[in-house]
Amino acid sequence: NPATLIFWNDGVRLLCQGSDVLEHLKKLDGQGVELLACTTCLEYHGLEEKLVVGKKSTMGAAILAMMASDVVTL
Repeated sequence: NPATLIFWNDGVRLLCQGSDVLEHLKKLDGQGVELLACTTCLEYHGLEEKLVVGKKSTMGAAILAMMASDVVTL
């Protein structure tokens, strides 16, 4: 499993109520995969209160997570 998955733009919807992949993401979360949702993106889409799995993250924290990683895929 990856250590961290970062969700930006419309991708934050995958971590929120109504997502078709919530159960899969919950499983990854339970296995210790860090799931980060861009706070600005959540706010833009009006999803701050609908986040179900993962945690809100700043751009700075997301960049630090990528810099600490051996592999970054966009």
